[in-house]
Amino acid sequence: MINRIFKSKAKIAVLFALTIVLLSSTCWAATYYIDPTAGEGGVGSQADPFNSWHDVTWAAGNSYLQKRGTTFNDGFTVTASGTSEAHITLGAYGSGPRPIIFSTNDQHTIYVYQRSYIDIKDLHIKNTYNSTGKTQGNGISTGWHDSKSSHITIDNCEVGPTNATGILLYGVHNAIIRNSLLHDAGTGINPAYKSSDDNIHLENCHDYLIEYNESYYSAVGSEIDTSDSGSGYSTGVVRYNIVHNSGPGAALIKLSGHHPNSRADIYYNVVYDGGECIGFQEQLSGTVSNNTIYDCTTRGIAVATQNQEPNGDVVIKNNVIANIGPSGLSWPAAAIGFSDNLSPVEMDNNLYYGLNGDSLAARVNGKNYATVASIASGTAFEDNGIEADPKFTNTATKDFSLQASSPAIDRGADVSSAVSSEDIAGTPTQQGGLYDIGAYEYSKSVTARAPAAPIGLRITVL
Repeated sequence: MINRIFKSKAKIAVLFALTIVLLSSTCWAATYYIDPTAGEGGVGSQADPFNSWHDVTWAAGNSYLQKRGTTFNDGFTVTASGTSEAHITLGAYGSGPRPIIFSTNDQHTIYVYQRSYIDIKDLHIKNTYNSTGKTQGNGISTGWHDSKSSHITIDNCEVGPTNATGILLYGVHNAIIRNSLLHDAGTGINPAYKSSDDNIHLENCHDYLIEYNESYYSAVGSEIDTSDSGSGYSTGVVRYNIVHNSGPGAALIKLSGHHPNSRADIYYNVVYDGGECIGFQEQLSGTVSNNTIYDCTTRGIAVATQNQEPNGDVVIKNNVIANIGPSGLSWPAAAIGFSDNLSPVEMDNNLYYGLNGDSLAARVNGKNYATVASIASGTAFEDNGIEADPKFTNTATKDFSLQASSPAIDRGADVSSAVSSEDIAGTPTQQGGLYDIGAYEYSKSVTARAPAAPIGLRITVL
């Protein structure tokens, strides 16, 4: 009996301890308010807010909200992590435009080194070069060292202009960047601290997801750049993004990996107006499927290696690649181009159109193929490839949805194992029983959502 009572009391003690832990991570969570226009000495309530992000005490489960329509003129560091049950949230309150966090004297506007379970949403993050300091000027950053961070989410933010990289995440597991506007990275370069200056740069990140963003005009880097250092690896998905108008010489979307375990799947993106539109580099494996690529001067899709590494398992299917070249270089442009020692594992059901000047349909294993028919006859690829006008709705307004007469309708390969069941506009795929080619599924009953007009668009002549 005594032993039974002892066990019962022990169970009660354990349950009590667990209850305390849960209460400390949920019920005791608080919301703090920041209004840079308020006076000093606030307590962080909505009625009496802090006037500085430097006044907050970081703790798991807490939310920190800046008043909409205000600007905080400094950067800051998040000095605590959340937990799986109690994330730390940085966000906005009130009505009006996103609140701005604008730094001129910090290396990073928001720094989250070795922090996990951090949600950043509804903010406008930007910075500029401070001539009196040695700032690199990243927008949101974990730094360049292995941050050992995880579960960082950036949602519905605007990031840019930034002196260097817009979003820099290194060694982060489960990073999500979605529903955000990313622009003008690298527009205030400090000559002593030049970097890749991408709008998004992820390195050694596992299980990342980049979706539903618009990204444009990174001055000297890529719009979206994921890679690994060779000592680590990178895996993730890039889908449902509108990416356009990068600076000269950079791929709009560049995915690379030196580690044999690195993989990236990229599908249902609209990519236009750049030099190279989608680049796969080194040993990276992955699927490039159902993207619409338009108006690139050098390569629509490029698979390359700079170190003579064997390329990974690359599958290229169901992409529309239109209006390519002329390159203006000593070598011709190509809709799909591989380094001389490389070839895809699978390449079929792609639609080619508008190969300008001396542009090629493809370069595979060091050989040039001027037409889709020559690819099919000279290689094991593109037996179901198409060379025809895709019949976009309106290229002048960047509406790349399909007209009813498009040859891309019901001509795609079955890629159900690699992609999701909706197109970039949220239309269910396989409306006619088969996949359409490109980022948009044609539907008589569902009106496709055209890309929104770019905000603050600047055209770069390449």
